Amino acid sequence: MRHCHGALRGAGSAVVIGAIFIGATPAYASTSTQTPVAPTGFYGGFSDVTAVSATDGWAVGGNGNGLVQRFNGASWSIAASPDLLDGGANTWAILSGVDSVSASSAFAVGRATGAGNTGQSAVALRWNGSAWSRLAVPRPAGTDTSLAAVKAFSPSDVWANTTAAPPLATLSSVTARSSNDVWVAGADANGTPALAHWTGAGWSVTPVSVTGGVGLPSLAQVTVVDAATEWAVGSQWDGATGQSSAIAFRVVG
Repeated sequence: MRHCHGALRGAGSAVVIGAIFIGATPAYASTSTQTPVAPTGFYGGFSDVTAVSATDGWAVGGNGNGLVQRFNGASWSIAASPDLLDGGANTWAILSGVDSVSASSAFAVGRATGAGNTGQSAVALRWNGSAWSRLAVPRPAGTDTSLAAVKAFSPSDVWANTTAAPPLATLSSVTARSSNDVWVAGADANGTPALAHWTGAGWSVTPVSVTGGVGLPSLAQVTVVDAATEWAVGSQWDGATGQSSAIAFRVVG
C-alpha cells in the first residue's frame, strides 16, 4: 500500500476562492430513502462508504474496535473483520476510509490507540472476495500514525493518505483521476490550508489563501471535476464567536 507522502515541491496551479450561501429553498429532483443498518453498539457510526453496484457496497466506521458492514441491495449487515485491538494491546480503533475495486477487492483504513498511552498506529484491511485481513503498515519509532482515506485503482495500486505527511503536517482527503493524477487536501506545519498533486513523477503543492473572514481555515475534502479542474471545500472557525463559515476553492491548472 502506497502512502501519499514524500518531498513536495511548489506548483503553479491557480486557486479561485468561492463561497457558499444559503438562499431560497431549491427544487428537489431526487429523493432519499433510509436503509436499515445492523446495530453498531454504543460507539457505532459510519465514516465512509463505497459501492461496486446497486446491490454490493461497504461501509466502515467505529464501535471501539472498527466496524465493517456490507450492503446487499436491501439492508446492511455486519461483516466479520480482524481484531484491531490486538487482544488488548490497543484500547480503541476506528476505520475512517474504504474503497472498492470490484466485488472481490476492497480496502479499508483507519487507526488504533495503544493501551497505556503508547500512541496511535495506522491500520489497514484488505477484502479478497471471501474475507477481510490485516495489512502491515509501517510505523516509524516514536511517532503516531493514522490513515484517513483510501483510493484504490486496482488490487495492486492503492493510495491511502495519512494524517501527518511532511511537509504537509495534516492531510484530510484524497481523490484521483488515475494513479498518475492524485490530489490530497490538508495543511502545512503552520496550519495553512494546502493541496498537493501527484503526477506520477513527483509531488507539487498548491497553497490555499483565504481572503476575508476571521479565524483559522481548514480543508475537509477535495474532488476532481474535469480534466483540469478540482474543487476543495472546508470551513473557517472563529474562536471569538464560536462560529464557523463554509469556504470553497476551485483549482485550475
